[in-house]
Amino acid sequence: MTEVLYYTFIFQNQTGNPVLSYNTIKRILSVNLTDFAEDKNKMDALYNLLNYGLIDSVGENKYSLTASTLFINPVTNIGLGVNLPDTYILKHKENLLSERLGLTIFKLDNLVLFSEGIEMHQFNFNLYTNRFTDLKKMTSYWENMSEDQAHNFRSLEEYDFIKNQWCKSNTYSDGYSLYKIYPFNDNYYKYIFKWGIKYYKINLEEQEKVRMIILSNSNKVYLKYVENNGELILDPYFNYPNFFFKTVLLIHILNTGKFPEKRKFKIHKKQFVHIIKRLKLNYELV
Repeated sequence: MTEVLYYTFIFQNQTGNPVLSYNTIKRILSVNLTDFAEDKNKMDALYNLLNYGLIDSVGENKYSLTASTLFINPVTNIGLGVNLPDTYILKHKENLLSERLGLTIFKLDNLVLFSEGIEMHQFNFNLYTNRFTDLKKMTSYWENMSEDQAHNFRSLEEYDFIKNQWCKSNTYSDGYSLYKIYPFNDNYYKYIFKWGIKYYKINLEEQEKVRMIILSNSNKVYLKYVENNGELILDPYFNYPNFFFKTVLLIHILNTGKFPEKRKFKIHKKQFVHIIKRLKLNYELV
């Protein structure tokens, strides 16, 4: 379904209607968003395209193709093209290393040659990651919900960060937690994040927030780092925040000139630790 959705975006772009709403995407995929696990979450196609950087959010619950871009690493002379025109790829096919859907990896022999008509970005790890912020700071931008609104529900489920599953609950717990609140029936729910005495409303479409909450408060199982070969291993069934996944994907490709396999990413330990500290995440050394 990832390819189907991607070529739908391509078609829409060619017809001059490049934007697809979240509801339209749901209709295309003909499923309901019910869980976070990839084997259960039928919206995988959307999250895959966001993770690969092939589409971007362009407004509230709206998405379109990412502009044609070439990221380069002048140290390795590796370039990653995103949504490049077929004519551009064909013209430089002698430098082509690998391609997958809308991503193209090149060996760059002449950076000037490759800059023609395509937006080019020299990847700077520090500039790219220094804007990352942890969950506590992120909540300052989120929509507050009153206590009366938060307690107006028919039923409630709390996310158990230890068991990694939803559990029935009668009331809100102390501290922080993530909830599904069912205001009317058992078929419709909203997400609420409670931090201390504050409640934050999270729309169903805003999965980036939900995934960041779960990742920030999870145990070490979602992030494993192998020191002897500089490899980050991500859980195959968890939908990571898009910005996080895109970052480790970009680092891996520009370092190796290859696509990652089985969610294993080559990343220097100093780079990995820097990201972990910026986001205040738990991880396991293996």
